[in-house]
Amino acid sequence: MAKLLRSQLFPSTTKIEDSATRSFAEKLITFLDDTFRKIANIPFNQSEKLAVADTGNANTEFSVTQYLGRVPNGFILTKSDKACSVYDSGTAWTTTLVYLKCDTANVAIEIYVF
Repeated sequence: MAKLLRSQLFPSTTKIEDSATRSFAEKLITFLDDTFRKIANIPFNQSEKLAVADTGNANTEFSVTQYLGRVPNGFILTKSDKACSVYDSGTAWTTTLVYLKCDTANVAIEIYVF
């Protein structure tokens, strides 16, 4: 992910003539810039949507390739074509694969990993 420069997010304060107003504006911009960067670094904001066409047999481990470049912290099931529960299989996740199980056979699902 490309880093945004401060100048790309907020206008310049150089044209503010009153020194007290300029100082306040610079402090406000610094605060907002720091806050926005912290929000952007929350793991949920660094997520990826993944689709699985068929989970296979019920309660059988399946793997999903992910491209976050790190081991995900968790996942959220966002869509399924059948009533089901998707859960962690117990196998350790890697920087490229997530291992899950589904209690219903042959479900098409979409998940977000974060």
